[in-house]
Amino acid sequence: MRKTFVIAALAAVSVLALAGCSAPASGSASGSSAWPAENASLKGVTLTMWNAAASATIPKAVVAGFEKTTGAKVNLVTIPDPYEQDVLTKIATGDKPDLAFWQPSTGELTSINASTNLLPLTAAPWISKIDPALKNAAGFLGTTRYAALISTPALVGMYYNKDDFAKAGITSLPKSIPDMIADAKILKAAGITPFYDAAKDQWPTQWFVQSELADASKAGYYTDLNTQKAKWTDPTFTNAVSEYQSLINDGYFNADIKTGTFVGQGKALLDGSAAMTDQITAFSTELLSDAGSASNLDSKIGYFGISPTGNLSLSIPDQTNGLVAFKTGNAKREAASKQFLEYWMGSGYKTFVTSQSSVSIEPAVATPSSVPALFKEIAAGYKNSVPGMQPQVIASPDNYIYLSNMIQGTMTVNQVAQAMQTQFDQLAKAQGAKGF
Repeated sequence: MRKTFVIAALAAVSVLALAGCSAPASGSASGSSAWPAENASLKGVTLTMWNAAASATIPKAVVAGFEKTTGAKVNLVTIPDPYEQDVLTKIATGDKPDLAFWQPSTGELTSINASTNLLPLTAAPWISKIDPALKNAAGFLGTTRYAALISTPALVGMYYNKDDFAKAGITSLPKSIPDMIADAKILKAAGITPFYDAAKDQWPTQWFVQSELADASKAGYYTDLNTQKAKWTDPTFTNAVSEYQSLINDGYFNADIKTGTFVGQGKALLDGSAAMTDQITAFSTELLSDAGSASNLDSKIGYFGISPTGNLSLSIPDQTNGLVAFKTGNAKREAASKQFLEYWMGSGYKTFVTSQSSVSIEPAVATPSSVPALFKEIAAGYKNSVPGMQPQVIASPDNYIYLSNMIQGTMTVNQVAQAMQTQFDQLAKAQGAKGF
């Protein structure tokens, strides 16, 4: 099954790259930078919007308001996981929505061939409303904006159990990964499992290694991979993987790491059977669901960014953070798609943050009082963050698959690195990247 997904993704990228050689459909309004009024009548217009399972509920309140305001109809369609691969396959066969959730990163905008398939969001009227620190945080391919950032880009950092730290006598948060490992030794000596990871679900395993590469990211390692100045087989990557493996082998992670799950990760952190877990922003929602209330969550769980020499979080925009509009060749629907984005980020933005208990990225729209302090703490981490792997590399290998295989004992550190390099080369070549 994994092989099928990789082949499908390569085929989709190849077809999308070839599609870039053709001209946009005639009659398209995609080249226009004009924006309609957000409340203009759209009676008789029907738009289709794609979302993943993870983003299925996010647009509902905004869509209801938009339909009432404009008279338009917006059909929400959930695309099965793996979302990105299925979307690329559909687009490669000519099936396009009007709007979609999409990761607003360079790599994913490249994979979807934004210049050919997406409407440029030039001079979008809501940009001036966004927090200046986030205004240009994501959504660009080159110098052209193709995605609307609707929330703080997803961040990766360390969630920790406050009671576990207190029981072990840890009174201040670690200032670096070496400090964190020193604290892990204290926790282990106190009978508390320092870290939890989930090799059965696979995808959570990528974050610890990425945090170990945060300083390398800041120094340009990922961008050097894009120009072949660096390799996944270099010590920069293999040393990070080796340290992760050593911590696992030395008993600093949950004993059931091979069968560990994302859901189990949240439960272990909340009940204190594990003190820390490196995870993305979406983990906070899982924790809130398990905790039952914002007050209970905030009393138990905290967050800090972590990197080899400091407290950097990783910025990794995901598909819940961004919206894109497609070139369909239908000028009326294209204009309506832009109007929908304008409404979402305009008069609909308060509805969005309230319905989702989201931290607002527009200073004029207050973050709802119901939002947990943890959520605000995580969002604040953006100010001391560096882009992770996904926003920077031109193609994202399946690092979590290979790291999980290593945990299961079927791959070595060097085999993980070589698999990363091989897949990276294949994907970069498929999309026509220079030099591959």
